[in-house]
Amino acid sequence: MQVHPDMPPSQMPIDIHAIATILRRRMWLVLATAFLLAGLTAGFTLLVSPVYRAATLVMIDPSVRQPFENPNIASRSGNESGVIDSQVALISSDTVLRPVVRRFNLVEDEEFGAEGKPNLLTALVRALVHIEPADKAASETQRENKSVMLLGKALSVKREGLTFVVSISVESKNPQKAAQLSQAIADSFLSDQRRQKETSSIEVTEQIDKRLIGLRERLHKAELAVQQFKQENGLQSTGDKGLLVNQELGDLNSQLTEARAEVAEKKARYNEISAVMKKGISPEAINGLSTSQNSSQTVSRLRDQYTAAVRQEANLEAQLLPSHPDLIRAKAQVKRIEGLLRAETKRIADTARIEYDVARERVANLESEVNSSVSKSNVSDAASIRLRALETEAETTRSLYQNILGRAKEIAELDQVIAPSARVIAPAQPPEYPVWPKKKLLVALAAAFGLLLGTALAVGGEVIRQVSASLRREPAPATYAATKEGLLPRDLVPDKDVAENGEMLAVLNSIPRLRHLPEADRKAVAAILDALDEYYAEPDPHH
Repeated sequence: MQVHPDMPPSQMPIDIHAIATILRRRMWLVLATAFLLAGLTAGFTLLVSPVYRAATLVMIDPSVRQPFENPNIASRSGNESGVIDSQVALISSDTVLRPVVRRFNLVEDEEFGAEGKPNLLTALVRALVHIEPADKAASETQRENKSVMLLGKALSVKREGLTFVVSISVESKNPQKAAQLSQAIADSFLSDQRRQKETSSIEVTEQIDKRLIGLRERLHKAELAVQQFKQENGLQSTGDKGLLVNQELGDLNSQLTEARAEVAEKKARYNEISAVMKKGISPEAINGLSTSQNSSQTVSRLRDQYTAAVRQEANLEAQLLPSHPDLIRAKAQVKRIEGLLRAETKRIADTARIEYDVARERVANLESEVNSSVSKSNVSDAASIRLRALETEAETTRSLYQNILGRAKEIAELDQVIAPSARVIAPAQPPEYPVWPKKKLLVALAAAFGLLLGTALAVGGEVIRQVSASLRREPAPATYAATKEGLLPRDLVPDKDVAENGEMLAVLNSIPRLRHLPEADRKAVAAILDALDEYYAEPDPHH
């Protein structure tokens, strides 16, 4: 819709062109509102304490295996996303934050302390009503808990997308403090991870030690039962040779075999000597006796003498008469030697008989011992069944004990080398710019809002003025119109004069409560309304 430049503002319809016209006339109001809000916002950003944010990036890899871990065993990481979310929750926990509070003594810090630094309004209220701060004698635990809570509020932990990277950011009024706290929380988290693994290793070692103590006692009882059963049943053994009963039986059998062979040998010797004695002393018998293994040095010497004497006797018999003294002496020498040989042979025979009897007695004794040992062996075989059961139990317990003991030593050695599953990949750096307040952004938003507010005030004021003007243009219900000279009949007063000079009085006369006011008061009110109407109706002097 076209708006005529000379059209009174009270008669201008409200459309886009009218709004543009209003804004041209009231541009100073719009700009003033925008500058006012922008200035107030700029002042606010200068007064409010800035907040800085520093972040540390930590890489958490749940698939990391410990050194020397068996690669054939499936990884226990499970749902990796759930593991990362659990670690994110752990970073915000009391276990990680409390060491940081103690390390930096945040209980006494103005920003993270239990009391905290009071703001301007709080300090003013305390000063006016004389309110003392909270009890300074509060327990250290409560103050520390409050600092942990404040640090947790300033902490923000989030996972970077679907990666294994976790961002640990801390907000503080001091950029250096924000970076230090962020890095300290990351270090505390890594330390907690190492401490948790070491604690788990210690707990596992303690459980293994307890199990080893139980197995050691069980093994001792099992071995003691084996030894006691062996003693009660005569089942002692020596190394890998088996039971002593079986060893004894084997030895007795060997001795018995040797003794029987010796009896046969002694019997043969005795029989040989007895045969020689039955045949009498002759050169053939003497030769047979002397060449046997049963002869002695005496027999050999007598044999030589006997052979020489017999040869000499034969020579003399061929040369001399039987009554010759030399022949007689030779025969006497032969008989003397035969007597000596007979006596020596008898002695040897007696010795052989004694040895033969001893050998037979030894065989009899060995046979008796063997029979007794066999009886013991038969008894021990029945007891060996129970013994083998006891030995099997003891051996099983010993094997289990040795395996667990070896595993415990291996764990004790391997636990000293722990591969970390998390590491810092980007340490926190002091930020250069605060995250709050964003001065430029806030001032720009305030200016934009000021422009909108100024526009609303300008257009709204114009709308209100037009509504008020339309109400004032309503004719009075009476048949008289208000003029400068007073109330006159409408048919006697020109319309132009009523519109220009008595318009406000006519509006006031139409209001029942104002109709009874004195004329001077009604004229004063009408003058004020006319002034406001002229103010909004006049064009902007700057355009």
